[in-house]
Amino acid sequence: MIRQTALKSAIKLVVIAPLVLSAWAAAALEQPSSAVAPLDVREFLREFHRNPRKILNSRPAKRDENGVLLHAAMSLFSEDDIRTKKYLIYRDEVRAQMCVKAGVDCGMRDASPSAVEPLAAPGDKDTIERFVTTMRVLRKPAEMEAMGLLHHTLQSSPWSDSFWPVQKGLTGRRFADGGYPNSKDWSSNYSYISSRPAWTISPDSMSPAEKYDYLVGDRSWRMTNWAWGKGRRYISQYGFVPGWTGLCHGWAPAAIMTPVPQRMLTLRAYGGGTVTFSPSDVKALASQLWGEAPPIMKFAGSRCKSFNPREDEIGRVTNDSCYDVNPGTFHMAVVNQMGVAKRSFVIDATFDFEVWNYPLYAYQYHYFNPQTLAVSKAMAGSAVPRDRYTIDKFKKYRDPRARSFVGVAMDLTYAIPTQPSRKVVNRQSYHTVRYVYDLELDAGGSIIGGEWYSNFHPDFLWNPTPESRALSFVEKNLEAPLVWDGTDPISSEIHASALKASGRGEPLAVIVERLTQLAATPEDAPIEASHP
Repeated sequence: MIRQTALKSAIKLVVIAPLVLSAWAAAALEQPSSAVAPLDVREFLREFHRNPRKILNSRPAKRDENGVLLHAAMSLFSEDDIRTKKYLIYRDEVRAQMCVKAGVDCGMRDASPSAVEPLAAPGDKDTIERFVTTMRVLRKPAEMEAMGLLHHTLQSSPWSDSFWPVQKGLTGRRFADGGYPNSKDWSSNYSYISSRPAWTISPDSMSPAEKYDYLVGDRSWRMTNWAWGKGRRYISQYGFVPGWTGLCHGWAPAAIMTPVPQRMLTLRAYGGGTVTFSPSDVKALASQLWGEAPPIMKFAGSRCKSFNPREDEIGRVTNDSCYDVNPGTFHMAVVNQMGVAKRSFVIDATFDFEVWNYPLYAYQYHYFNPQTLAVSKAMAGSAVPRDRYTIDKFKKYRDPRARSFVGVAMDLTYAIPTQPSRKVVNRQSYHTVRYVYDLELDAGGSIIGGEWYSNFHPDFLWNPTPESRALSFVEKNLEAPLVWDGTDPISSEIHASALKASGRGEPLAVIVERLTQLAATPEDAPIEASHP
């Protein structure tokens, strides 16, 4: 059994097989209103009022890229981890590490019975101002609707790729080597690598970490050794490597902050020779940089000590600290960050073992009247005054300032991880999840809170700011930035800096950023040298 303290350096993600973007999915993204089926929403609401405990403790509906409802749970957590909720412990350890690395206080809030509070209003870790990157925050649903913000698809999609599991060797995984076992047994993979060290094979068959070492002239293979060292520590202490640990915390922000690689790159290595990077090689290094050397980020939500929080008679979680993110904050975050700022962010849903650190691509929502359960594209007729809301299941939790309520059924589309490829793969892969909640509005029509209609909801949001850069600890301490145009081998200064940073698993930003810039250039376009 893995103890909680054993996983402080671990990271995870749910892997789902790559799917092809279908005509249905494309149409849904181009015409968002078609994806929210009114009959489905009404039936969901009817069932909620018939059996609220069942609905509150049911996972939200998810669809694949073909629009097919996903009935079976797809997770790398074991059945025992899910049944005993140990996966929640693992997730919290990852969140704690993310917060420490990013230099942010994410707050572990007390979940003892004495901390129970009646309202679900946004808390101090759950305010919209601390999260979005817009100058002005839209708070009124009527204003959002008037501005045409009921749906939005980002012009630039977060890219899909592997989350580089520790089980496979992290970025030391030789996915381009046809003989590589690619086993769920770390030891089998490591034995193969040990019997065929990097200096005995063609650079074309090397892993992303080995190619990086080769490029920077590191014949001690520090980056490669760091990658395999992660798994070795699990083996030496516990005898196995769990399948969920990897670089998801790096993939999600990297997929947002770096352009999609579109071409193969053949570069001259320090000390002689050439090495070719595929798009997946570049994505791997970007994920590692953003995972191991992240900048300060914006967070909404907090960490709760209890993984079995107290519920009331209908199944609604009663501990306020385990209720984040409030649906009012969530709704404003989606509309302001994606609809107004045109930028993605990352969602993490604690009690849903399938949704963890996924970058968002599109959203769309309909309203529903919480009293009549009628679904509409317009808010007019969907908001119900407080004195006319007679079937409110959450009445005792409502903010006294609330004067009316409006329901929302939101379809949220996010990029999912895929398998690395030796080829240029320009398509991205997505899933769509539906969240149902209502919003509490004050006398002026501004959002002041709300209630989730499922305990499986996003509760931890994080957001790299537009100007942020992931930088290795070496580069943070340099007086002048390193410069490399990608057309010549790296300088001796970059070589020396790379050797220092690789020992901590941090690729140099000067190299990764230039690789992503070059790889994002279309195949038929010339590569131009960069200048400081």
